[in-house]
Amino acid sequence: MQKLLLLLFLSFTSLSYPTLWAQDDGIKGAMTGEQPASQVVISVIGSQVRVQHAQPGALLDVYSILGVKVASIRIESTDDTIRLDLQKGFYILKVGNVARKVVIR
Repeated sequence: MQKLLLLLFLSFTSLSYPTLWAQDDGIKGAMTGEQPASQVVISVIGSQVRVQHAQPGALLDVYSILGVKVASIRIESTDDTIRLDLQKGFYILKVGNVARKVVIR
């Protein structure tokens, strides 16, 4: 009975602390609420995608919501804006090890 209670207690307390399970490269930022300076930022406005803090020459991979690769675009600078000619819908954008789910309108 004590083991069951201990197991329940540990499972509930681990759910209330999600930042403890962050990836190694972002633990400091997750703990303090700050974003690391070198982390890639992907933002979307309409059909334009802005990629910040990426290495020049890196690839922006575009996947459909089903996981099918739709496009692959080379990033030219550390702050690059790209116009995507895609149908409206949900997509996954990936640069290096950073991936974001976005909506193209």
